Amino acid sequence: MTGALVLITNAAATLFMVGLIWLIQIVHYPLMGTLSAEAMPSYARAHQRRITFIVGPAMLIEAISSIALIFVHPVGVSWPALVAGLLLVVFIFYRTATLHVPQHQRLAHCYDPKVCQDLIRTNWWRTVAWTSRGAIVLFLLGETTALQ
Repeated sequence: MTGALVLITNAAATLFMVGLIWLIQIVHYPLMGTLSAEAMPSYARAHQRRITFIVGPAMLIEAISSIALIFVHPVGVSWPALVAGLLLVVFIFYRTATLHVPQHQRLAHCYDPKVCQDLIRTNWWRTVAWTSRGAIVLFLLGETTALQ
């Protein structure tokens, strides 16, 4: 049952992040681009502070449970799908830390329309990665016999 619980936890965190990343990509980031140069820094700081309380725990739960799945390997679950899911988590964390956090920090100091456009453009990689993770966890949930 441990494997099933870890898989359900992973799926819940991943699917939460899939919904959130689409909301951010389609609604939130484009609206940031409509802010005035004067409004952007304070808005960007508030965004960073507030979004961290939502994204941080979900990403941490997703990462820990993705690693745990490798070790508990629920019955009937495809090993390649587990590894692919974990590699996508690594990719998402890497992009977040090396690209998106610095972009947000730059916007928190001064408005730069190019940084704002780059944020929207480059975030598509994370959106696709999380959407792919969502498909993988749904596949894993359907594949496992531990939930039956």
